Amino acid sequence: MSATLIESDYAPIEMSNEALFTALQDFGALTKHIPPEAAGIKVIDDAITMDVPNVGTLTMKVAERVFPEKIVFCSETSSPIAFSVTLFITATDTQACQTKIALEADIPVFVLPMVKPTILKGLNKLNQSIHQVTATIQ
Repeated sequence: MSATLIESDYAPIEMSNEALFTALQDFGALTKHIPPEAAGIKVIDDAITMDVPNVGTLTMKVAERVFPEKIVFCSETSSPIAFSVTLFITATDTQACQTKIALEADIPVFVLPMVKPTILKGLNKLNQSIHQVTATIQ
């Protein structure tokens, strides 16, 4: 089985890519900015745990940081599926950037048509959440 890549749309952020990358360094400080509708998300140190309906609890930990352009998360062994998530941060101006989230996972080809729309919707929602969270920390 080959890995499937699913990418979110771009989301604009009203801060420089360096400032966003720096803000995302301290996950503990970001927890107070997580919106109430994301109650199933828990942040501890460099790990994020989330409850996903029909899948289970997924845990991912920071595997790589490349200043100021990306943060890569990889699934923990306790997660029911192996996956990686990359947050791409692209400068669009000196005081603005855009983000995109890419998920790479081994998804069986016969299941992909059923789950891809839901995964894409979740990635776009997560990307919009980054936009909302950054608006509160500026």
